[in-house]
Amino acid sequence: MADLCLGTAQLGMKYGINNKVGKLNEETVFDILDNAIVKDIKVIDTASIYGEAEKIIGKYLSKNAVGKNIKIISKQCDVVDKMNTSDIEMTIRKELERSLSHLQRQYLDGYLLHSYREVDNMETLKVLQSLKNEGLIRNIGVSVYEVDEAEKAIEGGQIDYLQMPCSIFDQRGLKTGIFTKARENGVTVFTRSAFLQGLLMMKKEEVPDYLKGLIPYLDKFEELLINYGLERRHAIIKFILANPLIDYMVFGVETREQLDEILREKETEKLPEEFVTEVKQEFNNISPNLILPIHWGKE
Repeated sequence: MADLCLGTAQLGMKYGINNKVGKLNEETVFDILDNAIVKDIKVIDTASIYGEAEKIIGKYLSKNAVGKNIKIISKQCDVVDKMNTSDIEMTIRKELERSLSHLQRQYLDGYLLHSYREVDNMETLKVLQSLKNEGLIRNIGVSVYEVDEAEKAIEGGQIDYLQMPCSIFDQRGLKTGIFTKARENGVTVFTRSAFLQGLLMMKKEEVPDYLKGLIPYLDKFEELLINYGLERRHAIIKFILANPLIDYMVFGVETREQLDEILREKETEKLPEEFVTEVKQEFNNISPNLILPIHWGKE
């Protein structure tokens, strides 16, 4: 069974298509982190581009002794494309040191390339490996959107962590065998976007015009939930958590109540096998333009 990893985009900025709360204040973020740690969340995922997330997390963890046991994963986001070797090293090192300073940490458990275009650049990977050898990073990884990106990263043999979207509507990592290949190569799999930024919890009349193509799938999903007597949130979360090829489900929340609801799902029963089979049949070929936020709102 997959474990839970707290994503922090919502903790540092207004994030998500279904976000109705806006940017959270520090008190609310601290309350969420308090509850997450008490309820045994052991890994936190963040990034330098998540607004004030790194600074807030660092401030919180520095004041809580229990926070020393939390693993932190962040991401390299500054563009180094077309740079020479020395500039790549300077840029990545500077960004990593900034993240470590904000997080008030001596090292990160994981540091992910936030853009796949850097994975094809051997100089970038050499820099990350050097930083790993120095002890500033424990694990190297990549955050991707596309299957071919994930495949190339795994085949390169240098990554420890792979992060990729996966949900009831986005089964590409399962369907193509990417997660199986990751497991065979000793790569830890983190999945994100189980809720599609909240889209899977929206009423269909709330769906933006540029995503109207998803409405037939949302209708079918609702039909399956009714047929099997399942609650929507339970189905969304358990589809990920119960998959043996997934190590961590990265999730974000806007309130402590949302956090509690997700944490409770760890102890709930698995989904009926018949339901999972139907889900895999009905939603295994949805257009990437509809399930990848990088395409949303574009012609």
